[in-house]
Amino acid sequence: MVIADCTSSSDSGGKYFGIQIFACSLAHRIYTAALFQFQWLFNGNPIPGATNATYALGPLSRTNSGLYAVTITNAFGSVTSSNANVWVQVPQRLLSPQRQLDGRVQLYFSDPDGTLSADPGRFEVHHTLNPSGPTTVWTTNVGGVTTSNGRFLYVDQTSGAVSRRTYRIIER
Repeated sequence: MVIADCTSSSDSGGKYFGIQIFACSLAHRIYTAALFQFQWLFNGNPIPGATNATYALGPLSRTNSGLYAVTITNAFGSVTSSNANVWVQVPQRLLSPQRQLDGRVQLYFSDPDGTLSADPGRFEVHHTLNPSGPTTVWTTNVGGVTTSNGRFLYVDQTSGAVSRRTYRIIER
């Protein structure tokens, strides 16, 4: 969403969250939010009770991901804003890494509620040998995340000769 100015020579300079409806210079009247009716939409459907000029979300979860828009109505008609695509990212729950017989490390992870709500292609797995040093360097492993046994799975192909690594999972 963008913040649009609704201005004219006699306008109070008020800000309206959503889109610019028209230049508020009709009959040099001062338009305020009270003259507008708002209805916020989630994935094209009205959000019950979301009828203010602003709409706040929280606390957030993946179920809040989707398309948001607002329909603004006044005596002259109504207009619906373009969609704002909201993607909620959540920290991943990493299970205990498992070392395979050939030395590679398997990482299983999921959303905190145990679900797989994201596309595996959205994740990067990073590793470092020194996570607390002043010059920590993280190596990015792009790709290779799949699903297995109801969880995300990453197998570190380069971990065989390393006795210890620290991992982090980043959702893009």
